[in-house]
Amino acid sequence: MITPVFEIEQNADFLVVRLRAPHIKVNTFDFYIEDKTFKFYGKPYFLRLVFPCSLVEDGREKATYDIDSGIVTISLPKKNAGEHFEDLDLLTLLKKKEDPSKQKTPAISVINEMENNASGTFHLSDTDGNSTSVPLEDLENIELDWDIPQELRSSESSLLQRNTFGFNGNFCDYFDDLTEELYEILELPENPRNLTLEQRREIRVLRENTKFSIDHYMADYMEDDMIQEIMKFTIQWESLEYDNPNPKHSTASKASSNSDVLSVDASGNTTSSIFTDKEKEMLRQLPNKEYLLSKEQSRVALLNLFDILLAFTYDLRTTFGSHTVESGWTITRVSGVLSSCDSFQSLDNVIYSFLRRSLSYPLYCHWELSNQIVNDVADLFLKGKRFVLKAVLATKNMLQFCEFYAHFNKLYLDDYCVWIQSIPPSVITSLGNKAKEKVREKSAVGWDLEMLENTARELADMSEDENEDESMEVNC
Repeated sequence: MITPVFEIEQNADFLVVRLRAPHIKVNTFDFYIEDKTFKFYGKPYFLRLVFPCSLVEDGREKATYDIDSGIVTISLPKKNAGEHFEDLDLLTLLKKKEDPSKQKTPAISVINEMENNASGTFHLSDTDGNSTSVPLEDLENIELDWDIPQELRSSESSLLQRNTFGFNGNFCDYFDDLTEELYEILELPENPRNLTLEQRREIRVLRENTKFSIDHYMADYMEDDMIQEIMKFTIQWESLEYDNPNPKHSTASKASSNSDVLSVDASGNTTSSIFTDKEKEMLRQLPNKEYLLSKEQSRVALLNLFDILLAFTYDLRTTFGSHTVESGWTITRVSGVLSSCDSFQSLDNVIYSFLRRSLSYPLYCHWELSNQIVNDVADLFLKGKRFVLKAVLATKNMLQFCEFYAHFNKLYLDDYCVWIQSIPPSVITSLGNKAKEKVREKSAVGWDLEMLENTARELADMSEDENEDESMEVNC
């Protein structure tokens, strides 16, 4: 069955579902309402949505079909008139299999022993070893500590004998069949499954030390006209660019997306969606996966996402909002998570990894610029979950045009696009607030930046004095 393109709007009394289903026979399609669940069927289209509040089938429900546009408009009565349905713009979340309140207890094949810690968290897996769904409402009233680094338990690593990576460590053997491409994709000397997290981190730090150029840093410090222009640029999070930066990559998907835009007058209905048509299309195409993450796993996942978005924002700012053919390289090299399959346990580690990599790898290596980008991402998280989701979608879109770096969508971005939609907004903003409060010390990056800046100024003064002396000799 085909899932049709759809959008949801609401007014005081109705939810309005608009979906594109061209060429269906009007007398063969039908829809059903059962509490929070809505189902539509019109061969070959099928759509099932689960809303946050209840609907009612009382005779007021109706459907109309526009033959010219192929759009079906269905009005669904609200059980409680005037009730506001939240998150109707997060289209992926609506594609649940059934109302969570009616779900039966899933069959669990393995229940690991409860961890001997204060959180008392169970780790569950199904018969196929896949993660199952657990709502994240329990995070709403929990203040996550972004500063406490958590040590990995050596006993667990020795028992499992698996070095994992990707979103929530979901992958182990992903690169086994990508031996030739591995060194283009990652900055590791071998398959990450053969390296522990600690070993990957050591390699990352050593390479940062090797890549850091004293001359490059001093030159950018003294000749910073372009960098000052970059820092004046205002990032428009509301309208991120989705153009293909690589002309060699097919744009067929972009052309086809335009035909999926629903353009029917919906006056009188309200929607709080800030997503563009392209973003809505991406949200509709995402599967509604559900995740079982403990409090600690959720904290680490958000810290790793912060690192990825720091790298994306570096490229966004330094290209003045228009990505280039080099953007894939820049994003995946500035991010410690993407370049080295690293994973962070504290916000300090995230920030200083980014500061080190942004001062050693890309074109512009400037302390104030790097700090500006940390503030940019902190402000992004303070703007809320939807703006963070827009940035994740834009990162995913950017990487899909890159021959090697598109792998990171499967490893990280696809899951982040779905998972972030279910995170309580307060958790997102708390990370933004913490990042904003952080005082960043130059000495903490491990290089004597103050000494280099002083040296650069002294050399510039000496050069000016020499030029003045030469000028005086010429005049004499």
